[in-house]
Amino acid sequence: SNSLMKHNIKGSWGETWGHKWPTKAGNIGQDVCDALNNLQNTQWEINFDLLNFLTDGFKITHDKVAYKQGNNLINLNELISNRFEINEQINEDLPLYRKKEIRRQMMLRLEEIKKILKSIFRIIRNGDNVFWLPWNIDFRGRLYCNSDLSPQESDFSKAILRFKEWKILGKSGWKWMKIYACNLLSSIDLEDYFNKYETKLAWKYDPERKKKSFASREKWTEEHIDSILAICKDLDNPLILDKFNVNINGLITPKSVMFQRLSVILEFERLVLEFREKNDWNQIKSGLPIHLDASCNGFQHAAALLQDLDLAKKVNLLKPDNEDGG
Repeated sequence: SNSLMKHNIKGSWGETWGHKWPTKAGNIGQDVCDALNNLQNTQWEINFDLLNFLTDGFKITHDKVAYKQGNNLINLNELISNRFEINEQINEDLPLYRKKEIRRQMMLRLEEIKKILKSIFRIIRNGDNVFWLPWNIDFRGRLYCNSDLSPQESDFSKAILRFKEWKILGKSGWKWMKIYACNLLSSIDLEDYFNKYETKLAWKYDPERKKKSFASREKWTEEHIDSILAICKDLDNPLILDKFNVNINGLITPKSVMFQRLSVILEFERLVLEFREKNDWNQIKSGLPIHLDASCNGFQHAAALLQDLDLAKKVNLLKPDNEDGG
């Protein structure tokens, strides 16, 4: 803990005469250090299901392979890389400055993905697909990961990570998996796809569903299990990839979740097929992290201080009058 206090606890910043300097954080509690140690002891792995869908995979042949010729790198496969081609997708009607902005943003995002793929290659080659992440905690109690590959970083980074130690899913884990699937998939309009390709199945486009009760979100997923499986079997269909926003627009859009959508649907298919074989959620394991956004705590504090019951219900401090409304 002493070493942890020295190296992993960030101090606050003071100011004088226009200059800033770091001040050492003091009175760090043992519980804080224990929590940070537990987080840093957590083992992670690369999601091979998603990696194999997006890339040509991990390959090593021999030491005579030319540098940067493919066998010492992991590259996006042709299906995915073609969807991120800049020249073909920039709208000719856009002004020149906007085209340059899009090109620059695309280059930055693709370089970010290449950097992560390089890290993944080293993780698989040197660590047999197991690694740990370095974490810091600041004077406010917020935790930060010092790595480009982390559950706090980009959509691609979040999607490609799994916990190394898989846990038994059980009914509770399956419940949260259904909620997570609804959060990511219910806002995709796939009705035209099912009308054209899967006429025996249906899809209800409901972008507001992820704001409703957990029970309502569970229900949506349960009604779409077979539809989700059908999508997964046809995941390389250009229409589906467009609906998932796997294109330039999805790559440069802030807070995009296109890679997380691919990750969750691949895991969803594996879980459902395994359950149909074993018929017992207590025999099924998963290592997929479930990402959930919390309500804005600024408004939660305001509702509590102002004793505003209506606002408190809208930010989940109180149970809403209508269960499906919050």
